[in-house]
Amino acid sequence: MAALFHPCRTVAIRAAPPAAMSPELEARVAANWLRAQASSPGLFNGSILSPIGLEIAGDAVAVDVRHSSYAHYTWSRQADADEHAARPGALFVSVVVPVDARTLVVGRMSPSTSTPGLVQLPGGCIPPASQATQAALDELREELGLDLAPSDLRTVGIINRKSPFDVGIVMCSRTLSWSSVRLAFGALLERERSASLESEFSELGLAVAYSGRCRIGIEGQAVDYLPAVMDAMSQGLLD
Repeated sequence: MAALFHPCRTVAIRAAPPAAMSPELEARVAANWLRAQASSPGLFNGSILSPIGLEIAGDAVAVDVRHSSYAHYTWSRQADADEHAARPGALFVSVVVPVDARTLVVGRMSPSTSTPGLVQLPGGCIPPASQATQAALDELREELGLDLAPSDLRTVGIINRKSPFDVGIVMCSRTLSWSSVRLAFGALLERERSASLESEFSELGLAVAYSGRCRIGIEGQAVDYLPAVMDAMSQGLLD
């Protein structure tokens, strides 16, 4: 099932106690993580927040979360994952960077990432010690080279996946010129090349929303939530 988008203006994050894993499941998660790291050595197993409940009341949303790990989340994405075992999703943030009322910035994930070639919005998992706005600012800096302020962002909706249960907080930045975004991204690429690092995005492009459809000006498979976000943009729900 494709990810769904629900417009909202506020999202509250509520913490729940962590869930214990059986020794057998811990072993399976660890083995899968070793395979994932062998394929993508740059992966990092940090703490993440996994949604366990979602309440929507008009423009207000509340998400109940518990602590998990990126290794467990990666295992839950595998085709052979046991449907009856705990399959944590992730609480993440995605950022719409508009260049005009119907056009936004997308990027293609680099080969070293866990989703190589995927075309998506800037964003990532929200760390347990962070808030959505700060996580969004960090992702914009790390993935696009943009240095924005909290006042430059606003919450416009959530993305909801059913299995595993993912919830994404969608934020929208102030409108930026395409030339300024490309300039910042180019400078980021130069800095990371000088440090022998690979950027999260290998290339940037534009996606245009029109008449309930979207045109993506970059090659690659689009992330499942992008059509829903673009449809909301075409309807003016992100304004």
